[in-house]
Amino acid sequence: MIAAAWRAGVSSISFREQAVRYVVHPKELTTVVKLPPDRRMAYFLGKVADWRELWSVGNESGWSMMATDEGREAVPLWPAAEFASQFCAGDWQDRRAKSIGLDDFLAKWIPGMQGDGRMAAVFPVTGNKGMVISPEELEQRLKDALQAYE
Repeated sequence: MIAAAWRAGVSSISFREQAVRYVVHPKELTTVVKLPPDRRMAYFLGKVADWRELWSVGNESGWSMMATDEGREAVPLWPAAEFASQFCAGDWQDRRAKSIGLDDFLAKWIPGMQGDGRMAAVFPVTGNKGMVISPEELEQRLKDALQAYE
């Protein structure tokens, strides 16, 4: 039917693009959160480069920030919704995971974080802030990871 309509030049058939996102298997979730920060960073970079999406958390008031050990604000970032959602407990129980497209993150978030003097807290887990790095370093690592996929 669709092929016949295509050949006949009928334009009444439309296809809607369905967004597909990475879904973390429960065993993977349990295993990855136990990794040390440098291994979680490598996992983060691979998944973000592969799926071109990263996650943070927020509520109706906006995006949530963490404090670094030096007292600076840091944007918490995860490679998948399931990891970010695990962080939405206790003081952050009113927050939810929110998706950020990689292109948007590189074009808007990185310059915004630089301008605001914020750091990136990559893949924090309960009891560990993850790898806290500058937006410039995160941008370079993401670009390097993307080149590995080309």
